Amino acid sequence: DAHGLQVHLHPRVRYVCLARNGREVVVSMVAFFQNRPKEFRRLWGGFPPPKVSIEQVLRVMTVTSPGYFFGYLLHWWPHRRAPNVHLSHYADLKRNLRREAARLAYFLGIDAAAHMDVVVEKAGFAYMKARAEKFRLWTGPDLTVPLVANHINEGRTGGAGARFSAEMNRTWEAAVEEHFGHDPTLIAWAENGGELPP
Repeated sequence: DAHGLQVHLHPRVRYVCLARNGREVVVSMVAFFQNRPKEFRRLWGGFPPPKVSIEQVLRVMTVTSPGYFFGYLLHWWPHRRAPNVHLSHYADLKRNLRREAARLAYFLGIDAAAHMDVVVEKAGFAYMKARAEKFRLWTGPDLTVPLVANHINEGRTGGAGARFSAEMNRTWEAAVEEHFGHDPTLIAWAENGGELPP
């Protein structure tokens, strides 16, 4: 296993995996890169550059580092029905957060029914956006350098394709075909979420 995550060898470990529409990941990564603070850039030799275009991020995702999106899903997809793997999609969280939170609690063996209102509130975008500092990630030798200035961005689904030019859409679709073309169910689920196929 190239990723070293041999789920069948660790049946007591619970793996929680989240996927998102690939075009949305590209759009989100633009903001993620642009929100890197100066301290982070200094630590990483100026990376990423302060102005990152959507075209540059698309190239990273499809050419330079396709494993970031495609490799991740290709690794977890065969394990989607393993008893110790919970694979969910961001679109499903946005469609029905309560249902997805209940599914996750069940997977983890937690009886959260009595607390589900609080769980849904605290897992919601409005709650997290109002407390963005709480979700800030830190890096550096002594964990004092913020990974991003603002980790909570827009929290939306849909519409990312409108930010792509026709050429960018062709590039993305060619990458999807190259990496996922052998499995139409994976293509459909990666794009929109929904019930996992058998």
